Amino acid sequence: MLLTAILLLLVISLIGYVFFLRNRLTKEQGPDSILESINRNINEGLYRSLEGSGLIYVNQEFVKMFGYDESDDLLKVETISLFNDPAEFNLLGEDLLKNTSVTNRQIQFRRKDGSLFWGYLNCRRVKCKNDVVYYDGAIRDISEQKEAEKQVDYQRRMQKALIAISSRYMILAPDEVDEAFYTSLKELGILFEVDRVYFFEYNWDESTCSNTHEWCRDGITPVIDESQNVPLTEEFKTLLSCHFEGKPLFIPEVESMPAGFPKEVFQQQEIQSLLSVPMMDGDTCVGFVGFDNVTSHRNYTENEFTMLKLFANMSTNVLRRIKNHKELTNLLRSSTEQNNRLKDFSYITSHNFRAPVANMTGIIQLLKMDIGDSEYVELLSRSTSKLNETLQNINRLLNFENDLSMLKKEPCNLSRIVSKVVETNLRVIKERTIDLSVDVPDRLTVQAFPSYLENVVHNLLTNAIKYGTTENSNRIEIRASKTKDQIALIVQDYGLGICLSRHGDKLFQVGTRFHSGVDEGQGIGLFITKYQIEAMEASISVESKENQGSTFTISFPLD
Repeated sequence: MLLTAILLLLVISLIGYVFFLRNRLTKEQGPDSILESINRNINEGLYRSLEGSGLIYVNQEFVKMFGYDESDDLLKVETISLFNDPAEFNLLGEDLLKNTSVTNRQIQFRRKDGSLFWGYLNCRRVKCKNDVVYYDGAIRDISEQKEAEKQVDYQRRMQKALIAISSRYMILAPDEVDEAFYTSLKELGILFEVDRVYFFEYNWDESTCSNTHEWCRDGITPVIDESQNVPLTEEFKTLLSCHFEGKPLFIPEVESMPAGFPKEVFQQQEIQSLLSVPMMDGDTCVGFVGFDNVTSHRNYTENEFTMLKLFANMSTNVLRRIKNHKELTNLLRSSTEQNNRLKDFSYITSHNFRAPVANMTGIIQLLKMDIGDSEYVELLSRSTSKLNETLQNINRLLNFENDLSMLKKEPCNLSRIVSKVVETNLRVIKERTIDLSVDVPDRLTVQAFPSYLENVVHNLLTNAIKYGTTENSNRIEIRASKTKDQIALIVQDYGLGICLSRHGDKLFQVGTRFHSGVDEGQGIGLFITKYQIEAMEASISVESKENQGSTFTISFPLD
């Protein structure tokens, strides 16, 4: 009996100890403790609101997210005031009534101090048995993610802007420079959110600098008129000394500068922040690109500095080409015909060879920044193709005299030559649905170099296709006739035409283009055509009117 009693006591004690352990575990790991752990450790703001009454529960992350110290203070705030846009709050309520839940909605919220942040909101409308309606939700702060997305988008827009400028500068005629510069300055001003963008060029002979091109945002006062032939005083040279070393000048806050020069000059132009990037031609600073912030201060990132430097380099290349063009034009006027060819060759080298190389260099730098974008690869491919075309044209000019010494005239049937050229261009003629009329009698024969004659007809036909066909007219005529003195081959179109009063004197010059944006030609087709025609002792004449078409006539003298 005693042993039985002892065993019974042991069993009762063991059962009691088990219940003791279970109660202890329940107390330590029960629902209240779990909620407390979630409230303390989860990185999302959790909340419950009561329909018609606002927030009734928020966890600690929610309190921290909205910049409050205690949850009690936050629960007293109207829920709508936590939304930056009250309309977003109302729309959320409407959607919850329709669908009972929303998932991963991006909303901009407002903290206690007025600062804003972006969050993903997940919320569900819950109706209890007693018809009480709760809104249970969670908010995850995605400000860092949104900022990263913003930076990626901004970087891509910078690259696209530079690509557009690079393409625009690739083949640029002298009379297109002012418009191209203004367009590029405007694109940069909008992209970088600055108020004033401009070019300054140095005149070291006169020790001055001048604002040559400027773009201003609406409402910003231009300063180009008062910035002409500004003397480069010692004070200015000291201020701009970094330019002469190829370094940018950045003034983040004009008001923080010491009194006197140049602070007074900047304040007169209402400048709050200023950045200027030098344009370097070798070791010589020829000018700078300037950026003024008038309405607010502005800081710049390292990538932005790099982009601006690339833009300055491309602009320097254009200025160099225009300077060379002016110098070469003056030389051409006083040179012999042979010297003209040599100078034209020099111009082609600087005008067409250097530009694609400079742009390819810039594009390669962009590729390093975003190697996965096929748009840059395509542009690099076009630049390389343009460079190859330039080299072929240079080779043709260099071998022009050699060709003349080796070629011999022979009878050439005009009809066969024209038919061969038309067949070569038949695909593009069909694609553009061109109405081509050919009337060249089979009996007409001229003394010529076959390769030159074929090239001349090809150039005139392709020019007619490019510039002589429009939406309203797609007709081209090729005809030939014979008189007692000569045989005439005529190529006529009814397209864009040329204003001979403006362009007649430079119709056959190198680098001349008459129709901006229509084609990216190099402006040497008519130049070579004229020389080849004259080498065959023939002549070429032109009749043309704007928007009415052009007629090119090649006259072969009869022996």
